[in-house]
Parts: sequence; structure tokens; C-alpha cells
Amino acid sequence: MPEIWRKYKARIQVRDKMLGGVPKNPEVLKQWLEIKAHPKLKDPPEDLEKAEEWVESEEKKNWCGFWQNENGLYIELARWTKGMIKKCAKVLKITSTKRGSRDVIFNGLYIKPELFHLEKEKADGYLEHFGEITDARGNRRSIVSRFDYVAKPEIEFEIWVVDTNVLSKDDIEKILVLGQEKGLGAFTSQGYGKYDLLEFDLLK
Repeated sequence: MPEIWRKYKARIQVRDKMLGGVPKNPEVLKQWLEIKAHPKLKDPPEDLEKAEEWVESEEKKNWCGFWQNENGLYIELARWTKGMIKKCAKVLKITSTKRGSRDVIFNGLYIKPELFHLEKEKADGYLEHFGEITDARGNRRSIVSRFDYVAKPEIEFEIWVVDTNVLSKDDIEKILVLGQEKGLGAFTSQGYGKYDLLEFDLLK
């Protein structure tokens, strides 16, 4: 069987906290699985007497954590990392200046393993994010979203790239270096999930 892959080993360590993005409420989780996106607040009830209960129920729905099975907490490493790689490659203009690179990144680059176990039975804690919603009367109300986090996880994975000489080792390393500031996990726009690239090598 012909060998079509160039394989790289990467090892990163999150500098502070990595947040989970999986809804803990079963009802919201079902919707999230269908659309692969974070849940959005539903319209508030017209009955003003029930507004307070609605806010409280929506807060409970807006609690996100990590996937969990008999081996503990785990993350969708491939999905997170592939998304980060696409965005960083675009910012670095790799996909706009290197012909065929977009096709390789989208259809010829894979992260192994797809799932990564964090070796924890439960999260190290949670953070609260305060936002605002509008009730049925048009008043602004505060609401809390909660995110479970794990502190400073070290993550090791492989990047498999179709060997067409379109993407170089230097290209991929630059993407991972920029990714240090982009971050992995939920709520990266607020600075969470930033990491240090500890190792990046071509596998023999």
C-alpha cells in the first residue's frame, strides 16, 4: 500500500484555562448536536410573572462543560484543532498564496487522535460570564453563562497531511505558532485556551 501521508508530532500546553463548550443541559445538548453550535436563548415568556423563572432556567441551560465517558473528561481535539488551523492559515495568507493549500487543509489534513482524554474525572472549576437579555417588557436583565474548565492541560497529537508538497513543515509550524494566541476550546475570544507549542517534529 502506498504511503501518502507526511506525519508530524505536536505537543502543546495550555497556559492557564481551557474551557469546555458542550451544553450540560440535556435538552440544549440535543439541539447543539443537531446544529453543532452553542445554544441560543429562546424568546422570553409573555407572562411577566414568569420572567424570573425563565431567566433562571436559561442560566441553567447556559452551562457548558466537557464530554465525559467511563474514562473521564475528553475533548473533540480534531474538530477544535482543525478549526483553528483553517482560521490561522487564512490569516497567514497561506490559503490565498499557495495554490492547492486550501484543498489540502480542508480535505487532506487530519488530527490524530480525534478525541483526547484529559485524564480527569471532573473539571477543575467553572467560570461565570455575565451578559444581558431582554425580557417581554423590553427591560434588560442580567444572565449568567457558566463554563467548566481544566487548568493547564498538556496535549499531544499528530497532524497527518497528504504528501503533495503543497504544505511545508514551516507552513504548519507557523500555523501552530499563530494558534498559540488564537487558543483552543470555548470562549477563545476572551483569551482562554491560549497555549505554548512545546514540540513540533516530523515523524520518521
